Amino acid sequence: MVNGLPPEAAVWRVGGQQWTTLHELLAIVAERIDAWGLANARLQAPKKAQKYLPESPLAVPRPGEGSANKESRDRVVTDPREIAAFFG
Repeated sequence: MVNGLPPEAAVWRVGGQQWTTLHELLAIVAERIDAWGLANARLQAPKKAQKYLPESPLAVPRPGEGSANKESRDRVVTDPREIAAFFG
């Protein structure tokens, strides 16, 4: 039912950003190309040049994944004492 909706429909938005199947496939292609290129560079680069290569391959951030700092996200509070302390 949702798959038949146009790409500009609100159900395709996560956190205010639109992310469709096309965007996901393009992100996967970019990540795989970068991973293969980095692997080939590591295989062919001399030992002295290895330190200039990136530590990890490209990672395209997806909507809804949050920021790099996971601690800045909201957390669910269920402790009654902590809730009471918040209100006064």
